[in-house]
Amino acid sequence: MKDRGNIVLPAILLFLLVVTLGLFFWSVRQPLSANVRQTAYQEAQTSTGRYIPSIRSQEKGCTYEGSGSLPDPECTPGALFLDITAKDVCLSGYSRSVRDVSQSLKEKVYRNYGVTQRKPGEYQIDHLIDLQLGGANDISNLWPQPDVPLPGANEKIKLGGLLNRMVCQGKMQLQDAQEIMSRNWVEGYRRLMPGAL
Repeated sequence: MKDRGNIVLPAILLFLLVVTLGLFFWSVRQPLSANVRQTAYQEAQTSTGRYIPSIRSQEKGCTYEGSGSLPDPECTPGALFLDITAKDVCLSGYSRSVRDVSQSLKEKVYRNYGVTQRKPGEYQIDHLIDLQLGGANDISNLWPQPDVPLPGANEKIKLGGLLNRMVCQGKMQLQDAQEIMSRNWVEGYRRLMPGAL
């Protein structure tokens, strides 16, 4: 009977350890924020700062959604700089200070979306979540946005500017602005800028 007690206690401790580790790894795999789909609890580093990379379930064969106005959510789910605040994005010159997308990264983004030939001004390598809203320079936040169909790249730039102003004027939370961009910026454009097209 004494030997049985010696076995039960370690078995219970082992069971508790397994459950604890299971819960820990499950929590790590949960999204950091509902605003950025499939974002992982991990950090990466660029020359402009730490960011939260998103989990991309697809790298090649990326396609457009919404008649070409939206990126493939499997390839471009969005990514944020770590610990970014409204105070940060409202600093004059913030976007310029963190912009860091190399030509080689741009070319990789084009390849992922199957854009092998392009005319000048036909596409812009764009951040799904704008830099001025805390978006990162990670490939999971980049896509070759076409200028047409409308709304296109120029309209998205206008929406990003409007959302930044709303955040900086205290009319909107930064996370809400990020969600508008990551979820469906076209829908946000039509809602917040009616009659602009």
